[in-house]
Amino acid sequence: MRFFMRWTALGVFGLLALPLFAADDVKPKDADTKTAKKDDAKDAKKDDAKDKKTDDKKDEKKDWITAGKMSGELVSVDESKKTLKIKLTTELRTINQNEAAALTAAEADYARAVAQRNAQAANQAMQNIANHTRNLYKVEKKTQEVEVPTLDDVKVRIPEPPVVFDDDGKIKKPTAEEKRKLKGDTSLPGYPGDFSSLHAGQAVTLTMMCKKDAKPPTQERPTPGGRKPPELDLTGDYVPHASMIVIVYESSK
Repeated sequence: MRFFMRWTALGVFGLLALPLFAADDVKPKDADTKTAKKDDAKDAKKDDAKDKKTDDKKDEKKDWITAGKMSGELVSVDESKKTLKIKLTTELRTINQNEAAALTAAEADYARAVAQRNAQAANQAMQNIANHTRNLYKVEKKTQEVEVPTLDDVKVRIPEPPVVFDDDGKIKKPTAEEKRKLKGDTSLPGYPGDFSSLHAGQAVTLTMMCKKDAKPPTQERPTPGGRKPPELDLTGDYVPHASMIVIVYESSK
């Protein structure tokens, strides 16, 4: 009987001791879980910060809309300010009133010749119509230089891939596969360049963008005997900026 009671006591003690050992095993796991949760929280914060920066950049891009293109000759480059000076040539077309009157008369002559079935007169009238149509407009060319600001991430595209030299110092001609890799974004013209690729005399085409809802500041009017009002900032967000500069060709000079 005593023997039985002893083994029964040992069994009860074992059953009571097992949860204690199990508890000791769980504690480190709980600590590891807490540490893992802290690490996950830190990683989540970092990811959120990255996502926020990316979203901010996307939002900034959405604020700018395409405003058109302009082509001209590059006069100067200010790399520190990231601005360009472009020479633009515009054509002013006006109607030459004398040619307009002669064209109307030639058209009447042609209608009359057709009605009379006079082929020779009709042919002569058609020649007169062509001549007067060609000289109908007076074309006057006007050039002006404008300063153009650029976006911070402005793209520069050059017409040919960068020159590469071989071990002998000779120009290495890239293969078709190498050209494809050098081109990068196939939706853009030419090859990637940078601001150092720009210099005076180049013919360039600029893709312009302007900021939505951006309005120029109110300019002060000069007062008699007063101070001269400050000039408008021509690099402000309300001014169209170049988002891409494509070098069409180098100057023949």
